[in-house]
Amino acid sequence: MTAAALTTRSVFITLLFVLLASPLKAQSLYEKPQSSSRAYREIKRLGVLGKVLYIAAHPDDENTRFIAYTTRKRLFHTAYFSFTRGTGGQNLIGEQQAPLLGVIRTEELLQARRVDGGEQFFSRALDFGYSKTAEETLSMWNRDAALADLVRVIREFRPDILVTRFQADTPGHGHHKASAILAREAFEKAGNASAFPEQVKAGLEPWAPVRLIHNMPTWLGENYESREDLLALEIGSYLPNLGESLGEIAARSRSMHKSQGFGTPPQTGSAIEYFKHVAGSEAEKDIFSGIDTSWRRVVSEEQAHAIAAKIREILNAFNPASPKDAIPGLLVLRTLLKRLPTGHWRTVKLAELDHAILTCTGLHIRSQMQAKILHAGDIGEFSISLNNRGGAPLTLRKVSALGSASRHSIELPTNEVRELSFKRRITKNTGISTPYWIRKKIGSGMYEVEDEKLLGKAKAPSPFTVTLTLSLGKHVIETSVPTYFYERDPIQAEKIAEIAVLPPVTIEFAKALFVVKEKPAQYSLTLHSSGKAIEGSLHIHSTSDFRVSPAKQNVVMRRGETFKNVTFAISADSKKPKRGELSAYFEHAGEKYADTKVQLAFPHFPEQNFVYHKPAYALSIPALPETSIAYIPGSKDLLPDILRELGFNVSILNKENVFDVELASFDAVVLGIRALNTSPWLADTRAKLLDYVKAGGSLIIQYNTVNKFSTIYSEPWPYTLKLSRARVTDENAAVSILDRKHPVFNRPFAIDDSDFSDWVQERGLYFAESWSSEYTPLLAMHDPNEDSQKGSLLVARYGEGRVLYTGLSFFRQLPQGVPGATKLFVNLLLHHKTENSAQ
Repeated sequence: MTAAALTTRSVFITLLFVLLASPLKAQSLYEKPQSSSRAYREIKRLGVLGKVLYIAAHPDDENTRFIAYTTRKRLFHTAYFSFTRGTGGQNLIGEQQAPLLGVIRTEELLQARRVDGGEQFFSRALDFGYSKTAEETLSMWNRDAALADLVRVIREFRPDILVTRFQADTPGHGHHKASAILAREAFEKAGNASAFPEQVKAGLEPWAPVRLIHNMPTWLGENYESREDLLALEIGSYLPNLGESLGEIAARSRSMHKSQGFGTPPQTGSAIEYFKHVAGSEAEKDIFSGIDTSWRRVVSEEQAHAIAAKIREILNAFNPASPKDAIPGLLVLRTLLKRLPTGHWRTVKLAELDHAILTCTGLHIRSQMQAKILHAGDIGEFSISLNNRGGAPLTLRKVSALGSASRHSIELPTNEVRELSFKRRITKNTGISTPYWIRKKIGSGMYEVEDEKLLGKAKAPSPFTVTLTLSLGKHVIETSVPTYFYERDPIQAEKIAEIAVLPPVTIEFAKALFVVKEKPAQYSLTLHSSGKAIEGSLHIHSTSDFRVSPAKQNVVMRRGETFKNVTFAISADSKKPKRGELSAYFEHAGEKYADTKVQLAFPHFPEQNFVYHKPAYALSIPALPETSIAYIPGSKDLLPDILRELGFNVSILNKENVFDVELASFDAVVLGIRALNTSPWLADTRAKLLDYVKAGGSLIIQYNTVNKFSTIYSEPWPYTLKLSRARVTDENAAVSILDRKHPVFNRPFAIDDSDFSDWVQERGLYFAESWSSEYTPLLAMHDPNEDSQKGSLLVARYGEGRVLYTGLSFFRQLPQGVPGATKLFVNLLLHHKTENSAQ
């Protein structure tokens, strides 16, 4: 091999290390402090062999106080299994919906578990929105596949106890009921080798939990204290070694559900939870009664006694001022565990023991990349910082990353930072960054996952994880750390991003919805690239009723160009409102690239960059009259952008400008979804809004939530109107127009029964429950086997103007170009204007 070839090989294949002293870096938000109390707790946990699996339907369904109790106080391994990722809900922190909301809620759950100490699992089931029955839920999901996912997690995690948040007859959400039904079935089948035999054939041993219990709901307001059939559990304890009560830990955990507005104040004091026996061996005084959680469950009495005695000895001698003094005893314990036969608990506890040893050393490790976005062919530059803060005799022996390793013999001196730098070429085998559960097109009820090894997992393992092999005397310990991109920030101190590998080209349509008028118009999309020279052809397709011109374009991006805007025209074959779907791909060197880059940057979890297939929609619609709309946002939604695309002049009103604006200049004022829940300052605008209506304005109020987490800060409607949690979840539910002659159904668009076809996810939510006689209900609808509801759309005259309340989910329908919903919303906006012009 030539010298030049050796040089190339050293840069691109082997690890190049540079050891140099550097200032001690601040600890990241995502790196847990290695305190003495943490070390003590980890050592104590080595003697506890017990596991709990908590089962429910959605992100936010878990009992964070119970999880904190079992992990932080009882030291059990506890995991939360959520059947869905919450994609059917609403988003209080951004405009992301559907799969992107699912990514946010996945990250929020992982951060919640980081706080309360639990682990996180999922099934492939899709959150398709609110469901009123378990039967509907199980018919939408692939029941066997959802059950198989839970059975798989039980067999992998091997819990002693299953705990359900809901029961089959719990009032409310069908997903909740279904989670309890499937939990009972999984309890009965997980230990049976004939159930899902393909899992057993692949190496998963059957596992039968000891018992299934139900965590009684506290939100129903029932008094369980006198119930003899329930087991009471105090889970509000104060933990001096953590300096927090379980309620405080649980509040911090639950407050990670920020996209749902579940910020929870710290709670202290006694807290009793009640549990009901469902199946298996019945507990007597404690949920773990009758279950041996010592080493006796897996080894002989003599071996168990020796292990327990050694743990007690280490704990009795533990010195909080010098945790490293516990390391010799921990290494002796490690030798004891290494001698045990191979088995589940041996594997689990050896990993825990190695972690406890490193905690006692105080070893700080940080792996960072010099760029957060990479492409195949790029050179990834790693920098690993190590500081042996406790002074234990540690030596670095090996570093492994991206499939290759290098061996070393580097002693780590006390409290001196060492940095190791190396480079790696990113290959196609590294893979493209996409959440594994949305890599394929999403079906109606379940995500399709090709790699069975990922089933149940919250996320796929990062290819940028770095594994370090260290030695302590004759003992060799491995530890893995994630690699992040760190960016200094004057407010947050530091911003953190996961490392992403993106394709050479991504496609971003300029809009989520293209509104096509009578004449063809120019539209655009943007091609994004890594900055390398690339040439290929762009293909744009549409479904029927629309034509794209040109459908194919040759595109050349020169070196250094990271984006290029491409224009095209869309024309409609139909003059009536119609919807179509647009898709595009860029073809280069025989490969097709059709995905869109997504960035999710929120302060409570590391920034995410990835790609997924994101279609755009086209909607043909006639030109609309010149109209000025004032929009007061609530939770973030896309309606202001959609209304501008439809041709309306939209002004955003907020706390800073609403009192200075002359409302009479607007044809309509619209309150965004949850505006009355999210904006306390709206209470001060009530008089101004009502004066506007009284003088002839039109006020449209979209849905607001009513539950224990939501407060309605203002009621701008002039007459009695009581909201409820009522909804119609079947997007195909029949809709009755109560007064077909009403202007809302006639100007400018004629609305008939066909306009309620092809809606998405639901009809609406948070309908009005009761109202005064001044209001006129305009629609009636209901889910199967329910009474008709008339609170989805109400209108009332007030002075010379109109007030309309609607729970119809326009915020979902309009961004996807649903023609009937768009026509109806336009009619609502123009209701008073067209009514006056018709008189």
